Amino acid sequence: MNETKLLEACFELAKDLMWEKSTAPIEKLPEQLTELSEMTNRFVEIAKDSYYIIEDLHDASDVLIGAIKYLNVHAIPPMRGNYSWFFNSLTTLLEICNPSNIVDQKNIPFLLALQKGLIIHLEWSIKSVNENDDF
Repeated sequence: MNETKLLEACFELAKDLMWEKSTAPIEKLPEQLTELSEMTNRFVEIAKDSYYIIEDLHDASDVLIGAIKYLNVHAIPPMRGNYSWFFNSLTTLLEICNPSNIVDQKNIPFLLALQKGLIIHLEWSIKSVNENDDF
């Protein structure tokens, strides 16, 4: 596991969850550095504890970091210390990446909806990358 990338991803998530996007976090940083550090370390701990879900994947470290970055896109600040949200969301994403149980046929409609949503995410990401290539 790439410890540096894990720490960076967890720090970015903690930083982005500390404050509303409209505030200037750099102004608040000195007084809240301890809390930011605690959140980062707790996110790292939770991520490491959840790693077992994907550890048999050849790109497990990248999957873990990617899941944390994905959560950061969808996080709504301020969510200080909301570790349950992080744990539940992270483990759900990791389970989707490396399923541990077989679901029966009654789950097919949901799985197809999930697949459709993932395809839409991929299309949006590819479009975003192609738009940035123009610059």
